[in-house]
Amino acid sequence: MPCLPKREQRTGRRDHQRRDLDAEVALLPRREHVDSGGGNGGAQCTQECSESEHDPSMGSEVYMAWDQVLQFAYASGAPAAPLPAPRAHTHGHHDSCGARRLPARLRGQGRHSLLRRGLLQPRAGVQPRPEVSHVLGAEPSILVLNTFSKILANERAAKAEQRALAAAKAAAAGAAPRVKKAKDPNADDEEDEQEPIKSPADGMRIMEALSATGLRSIRYFREIEGVKQVIANDFSADAVAAIRRNIEYNGLSAENDIIPSHADASMIMYQHRQPASRFEVVDLDPYGSAAPFLDAAIQSVADGGILCVTCTDMAILAGNHTETCHAKYGATALRSKACHEMALRIVLSSISSHASRYRRYITPLMSCSIDFYVRIFVRVHTSAALMKRAASKVGSVYQCTGCDSFALQPNGRIVETGKSIKFKPAMGPPVDRHCDECGNSFHIGGPIWLDPIHDVAFVRAALAGVSAEKYKTHKRITGMLNVIAEELPEVPLYYTLAGLTGHVHTVTPPMLKFRSALMNLGYRVSTSHANPLAIKTDAPTAVVWDVMRCWVRAQPVKVPKERKPKEIAAAADPAPDGEDIAAVEGSTTAEKADGASESHADKGAGGKDKDKKKRAKDVASDPIATRLLAKEPTIQADFTLRADANPDSRKAGLARFPEHPPNWGPKARAKRRKAEDGASASEDDADGAAAME
Repeated sequence: MPCLPKREQRTGRRDHQRRDLDAEVALLPRREHVDSGGGNGGAQCTQECSESEHDPSMGSEVYMAWDQVLQFAYASGAPAAPLPAPRAHTHGHHDSCGARRLPARLRGQGRHSLLRRGLLQPRAGVQPRPEVSHVLGAEPSILVLNTFSKILANERAAKAEQRALAAAKAAAAGAAPRVKKAKDPNADDEEDEQEPIKSPADGMRIMEALSATGLRSIRYFREIEGVKQVIANDFSADAVAAIRRNIEYNGLSAENDIIPSHADASMIMYQHRQPASRFEVVDLDPYGSAAPFLDAAIQSVADGGILCVTCTDMAILAGNHTETCHAKYGATALRSKACHEMALRIVLSSISSHASRYRRYITPLMSCSIDFYVRIFVRVHTSAALMKRAASKVGSVYQCTGCDSFALQPNGRIVETGKSIKFKPAMGPPVDRHCDECGNSFHIGGPIWLDPIHDVAFVRAALAGVSAEKYKTHKRITGMLNVIAEELPEVPLYYTLAGLTGHVHTVTPPMLKFRSALMNLGYRVSTSHANPLAIKTDAPTAVVWDVMRCWVRAQPVKVPKERKPKEIAAAADPAPDGEDIAAVEGSTTAEKADGASESHADKGAGGKDKDKKKRAKDVASDPIATRLLAKEPTIQADFTLRADANPDSRKAGLARFPEHPPNWGPKARAKRRKAEDGASASEDDADGAAAME
């Protein structure tokens, strides 16, 4: 018998598929099975079971009570006491009498992993393993939407005040109030569609197109200010039934507060594409790519509304499958050290492309690379005039195949002369056929979004709303948003310190020294929330490599003209100890003073000599390193430490890049098991229960 009931949406539709494990648990059929000693006093089991199969400790630990799984024990609005938990059989032959079994995705996993995810009840007296990095879940979205709700209310209040002043002036002048003519729906012109006028009291309507069990919709309605109504949609009939039960359990109305919807995600958004029925918030959180839903979503967002998009197909967005990325997002992803930020910019470019088809444009509020997925928040506006600027906001990336240097080429340019604005094609390319630094050719990627991916003012406003009482993951949210606020907004992509030093086979300089060298030359530097070793700077590529050349010349590895390994090793100076790469994120170990004073003869064939010789051989055998170091630097880098080179978020000791827990990462998508595999299902269940126990 299959582990999960048959669902018609599995034949080609992925609307219901969420990456959260609780969604998979909640889709189990509600089949009560209680033995004669069950707390609910249910019917006695009709199957013959041994005493070990009815072990209460095993049943209560391995399986969480159905009502607790379905109702999620929501802290802010749960009833006084949950329903009693029936004991479930742990063997597989009780399918006929209604015993519940775990989803395929949960079977065989360690019990500590399931305890951390809240899917198992902990054994009495046993504490779950502490978690190092908390899963953010819906809390960043709740924070962003709370901030947006206040901004939207202020904008509506300001517009209402302007309308009142205009009406008062018209009344004082004795003129009739101006009434806009109704637009002919069959007319094909460039006029912007007019949406109904709303006041701050009208609140927000939210569409969660891929709602699964409705947990996020419930949290949205309860925890976001000014929410008037939430549409919780899913393609699965079982999921919609679970949504209804969750709404009832939390004391909400399925007619006025949260409306369950059983429909195709794209179709229900297309049905709300008219201005009068659009939503202030549309949330897309699929399992995998959100590309199939973007066209419908961009049309169902109200003017000035917010679109929330999640994509979990990072392998595609990071450049492992360029053809698939082009098919889904219309862009070519490159394997780059800045692949996580490039993933964000590819998704933004795709959203902008969909918006431009309907005379709309986007303004990114916050774009986050979190764990194994990207989460993007953009405002959608309607304007045929401003939409024309979209071509200058996206462009291509030229990335060197040797040293990973990159250059950007916008797709268009804007020429403004007084009040005259002209849109012209871009002029390029920005690079020669071969790289100026190493002589290699270029890969061309994109188009990607070249404008800022964050609204710094919005991020700081969101930071002001973070509180320990409201957000359980407030430490990680605070650290991530502070790093985002410190990023250089107008500088796309970044280098990494390890990537730069790896090409020239030298010891890695301390992050603060390298940042200080660039800042001493008059350039700006920041890190990136997507990579703790990122160097995001407005310095030209040539300057970045010149700083690295100056660092290499201060180190022991030198490249003689003849490039003979033995001569290189003999002529090399002793290597200093230098900071480890861990010094980038707060290591307080100082450089040892005697490291640079030891001579080659004193150390003999020590470990540092071996490393020095290996680096020298690597440089001699690497043509890219040889070409990079053969050029003389045009500047003299000063590595004197600066106080402002250390970011404020690091000085404050914020949790900027928390360590991930053991067995961290996304799990495989649940697969439907065939009916003919029912014979082996019992054995699989027994193995899974044994592994968790």
